[in-house]
Amino acid sequence: MAHNEQIVKEWISFAQMDYRAAKHLYLHMIPRPNEIICYHCQQSVEKLLKGLLLSYGDSIQKTHDLGYLAERLSDFIEIPDVYLDMCDALTPYGIKVRYPQHIEISEAHVKQALKYAAEIFSWQGYEVRDEE
Repeated sequence: MAHNEQIVKEWISFAQMDYRAAKHLYLHMIPRPNEIICYHCQQSVEKLLKGLLLSYGDSIQKTHDLGYLAERLSDFIEIPDVYLDMCDALTPYGIKVRYPQHIEISEAHVKQALKYAAEIFSWQGYEVRDEE
């Protein structure tokens, strides 16, 4: 296995762990930590996109902007607008919820974040265990 291939696998594995952590918190923690669940959804997609960029020989940029990462990825593959929109919707959860501040995240936001992250993984052919 090429060195780069191993690094890509590690990024994807960490991405999947973030998603599973979000799903576990959603299903088992009461009260639900909505901000943290959404943060893990954003992180899962961020790590997935960075892993995909590495798989095409690109470099990693220090950014939490999923739209930017997806645009860079579009240099290598076609990305339907629906996934670009999902990335844009998830991006704020990687920044705004990292520090204590008042931010309104409803149950609908959480369900949407989980759905979008899972759909982006599925679009790229990666499994995320969805325990429901």
